[in-house]
Amino acid sequence: MSTNPNQLYIKFPYVKSKNIWGINGPNANGISIGQDAGYTNQGNASIAIGINAGYDNQQDRSIAIGESAGYTNQSKYAVAIGVNAGFYQQGDRGIAIGDSAGYTLQGNSAIAIGQLSGYESQQAYAVAIGYQAGNMSQNDSAISIGRSAGQTNQGTSSIAIGNSAGQGTQGFNSIAIGNSAGQSTQNSGSVAICYNARQTNQGTNVIAFGVQAGKNTQGQPAAAIGNLSGNTNQAQNDIAVGSQAGEFNQGTNSVAIGGLSGNTGQGIQAVAIGINTGNSNQAGHILKI
Repeated sequence: MSTNPNQLYIKFPYVKSKNIWGINGPNANGISIGQDAGYTNQGNASIAIGINAGYDNQQDRSIAIGESAGYTNQSKYAVAIGVNAGFYQQGDRGIAIGDSAGYTLQGNSAIAIGQLSGYESQQAYAVAIGYQAGNMSQNDSAISIGRSAGQTNQGTSSIAIGNSAGQGTQGFNSIAIGNSAGQSTQNSGSVAICYNARQTNQGTNVIAFGVQAGKNTQGQPAAAIGNLSGNTNQAQNDIAVGSQAGEFNQGTNSVAIGGLSGNTGQGIQAVAIGINTGNSNQAGHILKI
């Protein structure tokens, strides 16, 4: 038993280890429960619960709960809950909840909730909620909510909400809302809203709003609003508004407004306004109303 009246140290005879259960370490106010929890340089008023939790250099007022949670260099006021959560160099006031959440180099005031969320290099003020959300290189102030949302290289101040939304390389200031919206290579300043909206290779300053709107290879800038609008190969400076408007191969600088307008092969600088107008292979430089 410790001679310090402010410390409690209980050693179990069948375990050969330091810090099995107690209020110990360099500061009397630290709490460590579990084999080698808070083993080295545990800070004032810190809590480490679990095998190797807060093992090395856990700073003041931080919390590590779970095997190897906050294992090394957990910063002050940080919280790590789960196996390997906040494992290495968790930043000030960072929050990591879930197995391997915020595993390495989680930034100051970042939040990662869910298994493997914010796993590597989650930067300051970023938020990742869901399995593998913001998993790799989530940048400052980015938000990803949903399974694999913003999973890889999510840009600064971008938002991805929905399973696999903004999953791969979402540019800065972009928005992807809906399952698989902006899933692959959504560029900066773009918006994709609804299931599969602008799923692949969305250009800079592009808008896709509707189920599978601008799904495949939308030019920049361009706008597709309506289910399946601008679905495939919508060109630069195009506008498609209405269900299936400009759905296939809409030419450069063209406009299609109305359901099925300019649906297939609309030529360059063509305008189609009204339901079914210019539906198939509208020639370039032609106005149809």
